[in-house]
Order: sequence, then C-alpha cells, then structure tokens
Amino acid sequence: MGFRAGQGIDLHIHSVYSDGILSPQNIIEIALVCQLAAISITDHDQLTWDNHYPMELDIKGIEIIPGIELSCDYKTREIHLLGYYFDPDNSEIMEYSKKMHLQREIRAEKILDRLQQFGIDLSIDEVVEKAGPGIIARPHIAQLMLKKGYVHTFQEAFDKYLGEFGIANIQKQHLDFIQGIELIHKAGGLAFLAHPIFYQNLRLYDDLIDAGIDGIESIHPKHSQSDVQLYRDIAENYSLLECGGSDFHGFYTAESAIGHPFVHADILTKIKEKLVSRN
Repeated sequence: MGFRAGQGIDLHIHSVYSDGILSPQNIIEIALVCQLAAISITDHDQLTWDNHYPMELDIKGIEIIPGIELSCDYKTREIHLLGYYFDPDNSEIMEYSKKMHLQREIRAEKILDRLQQFGIDLSIDEVVEKAGPGIIARPHIAQLMLKKGYVHTFQEAFDKYLGEFGIANIQKQHLDFIQGIELIHKAGGLAFLAHPIFYQNLRLYDDLIDAGIDGIESIHPKHSQSDVQLYRDIAENYSLLECGGSDFHGFYTAESAIGHPFVHADILTKIKEKLVSRN
C-alpha cells in the first residue's frame, strides 16, 4: 500500500476490548475521517477483532495492522511492549490472550474485595458490564468509583486506590519481558518498547537488545519534542526501528486524540522493510 505525501499513521490505540471506550468500528471510522494511512488497535494483553478486519477496508485507503500491548516484568518493574504484524491466528498468542482475560477477572475480584475494606461497595457484575466485550481493567473500576461518588476524579481513584502504590491495588501476573518479545516473534511479529518516557530511570536498553527487541515508541503524547529526539537518537544508536501513536483511550487522556501526535507514514515503510528482510 502506497502512502500520500504528508500522510500520518497511528500505531497505538485502545478500544472497548481493553480499557478504551470506542469500538474498533468507531475507531476505524475516525481514522478514515482523519485520512490516516494505517492504524493499529493495540489492546492490553488482548487480541481484538480488527486483527481479522474486512479486506475492503484496505480499498478505502487505510491499513489495519494486527497489534497488541503486552504487560511484562522487567526486574522489579512493569514495562509494556507493543507487537505488530503478528499472525492473530497463532496458537500461542491466542492462548495468552485467553489466559489474561481470565486472570484480569480474578484480579478484579481481589481488588473489589480490598475496596470493600475501605467502604467502597462495587460488584463484579457491575465491572463486567462496564468492561463490555473486552478484558476487565482498572479504569473500569475507577469509572464506577467516580460514578458512585467514592472519588471526586478519575485520577483520585488511581492515586489513592488503584495505582501502583494504591491501597487497593493487586499486582498483575506478567510475562517476563524476554518471554513477551519471544511471544511476539514466534507469532511472526515485531516487538517495540512502548512509551519509554515511563521508564527513563531504567537502564534497560542493553537487556532489550539482547532479548531481540525490534524498536522503540519514539512518538507519544507524553513525549516532548526533546524526548522524541532523545528516543530517535537511542533508536539510531541501537539500530532500532521507531513507532508512535496517540495511546488513545477516549477518556482521561484529554491531550491525545486519534492521529495525534502526528506520526509520519515513512516510519511504517521502514517497519515493513524490516519484515521483508527478516522473512
């Protein structure tokens, strides 16, 4: 698929199948209006139906790239990996997606039990309904807490209760980051480090290179222009690919919208060249 001059892409979008509020259909419609050349719906630890998108969408002028965002352990920290162009019918990645769906529901039940200790009464049925067709995520719980008046803002729910240091947080079970990269590679895809600004104090690049990482998300709403240049320099120094996107969810990230910040389609050309050379 050829790209028009100045055309953009968005390789980091979340739908109702994880912690976003829009359906894949809605996301694609917005991307078409924005005249994006390509998008990837990268739901958390979850395969999304768009991985089997109707072929006629390509005729409309947009490419839908199979995508996923994996939560992985790096030493004592959680990091996220973006996977692209894998085979969504790969048995290992399908099994992982199903396993994580179940694990997140078990985790949600434990979080709700802990919230009960602080006088916050939410049922698992309410959370499942809020999550819709996708996996249960903490934002679904936060939304219910806000709706029922237990917190004044969405951010308060995370800062006090659900975040990494929140009093009701339950840690997820993750793949090791090496296993995460291997999972994407075994399914025929490429693995990228997501939003590296979140891990700026970690000296992780040598370990990622040794594990076979393919690239880094240089463009992200949380990245300033100087950050973007820093991560581009890192990509060049380590001979890594770049990717980028809006990290769109549809709520609580007012600074992001589908297609913003702008990611030039040339980035995707280089990704495809890597796929061709590897295969």
